[in-house]
Amino acid sequence: MVRNAVCLPRPKSANAPVGAESIGGFIAAPSKFLTITKALQLWSSGGGVKGARTPAPNTITEADAARRRFVELFGDLPVHHINKGMAASIGTQSAEYPKVFPQT
Repeated sequence: MVRNAVCLPRPKSANAPVGAESIGGFIAAPSKFLTITKALQLWSSGGGVKGARTPAPNTITEADAARRRFVELFGDLPVHHINKGMAASIGTQSAEYPKVFPQT
């Protein structure tokens, strides 16, 4: 496992998926794939399924904060491209920051 690695934004390359765009230095997924942002939107609204429960507002806020950190590091990837290592690196980096920053 690599520790203390720096993740830099990737410019769009020749081997990027067809339809991918470079947005802010990150590669955005083609529109035909379910991205992490779209998945969070569907989940937070109950998925549009009759009778589905929607999560509590605080749960949605926490999940959106995690999604923003993930997108900052890896871009708005299709859900099927996310692996355990990516998720673990988010948890590791989150543990390094305090939940509440001191007031100055």
